[in-house]
Amino acid sequence: MTNEEKILKILGAMQIQLEEHNSKFDIIQTQLNEHNTKFDIIQTQLKEHGAILGALQHSSETHKAGMDNLSHQVALLSGEISELKTKTDRLEARAIKLENKVDNIAEKLNQHSEVINVLAVRSIYQEAEIKGIKRAK
Repeated sequence: MTNEEKILKILGAMQIQLEEHNSKFDIIQTQLNEHNTKFDIIQTQLKEHGAILGALQHSSETHKAGMDNLSHQVALLSGEISELKTKTDRLEARAIKLENKVDNIAEKLNQHSEVINVLAVRSIYQEAEIKGIKRAK
């Protein structure tokens, strides 16, 4: 075998190896393209999840603001209820005093009624005595 044949044989073997490498490179390139596609899908999903997370965060902040507002309103109402209870207690105390005064007035009215009845009976009795004295004269 001559040098030229040896070189051609080596070149042929190299060409076969180059074709095998090209074939392997094509397979790797295809796999890389598939991975890029999967990566793009994952990136899209990540953006969608980010948008959903942002919406949930906004909703959470809105609900928190609503809850804070409700807590504030409850605190105000609690203060107002406390104030109303204090006023109600004062009114009840005043009502009790008024009831006592009305009871006292009713008692005095009964006493005065009894006195008036006694005086009326005395007046009738005295008028009868006066008429009797006038007749006797």
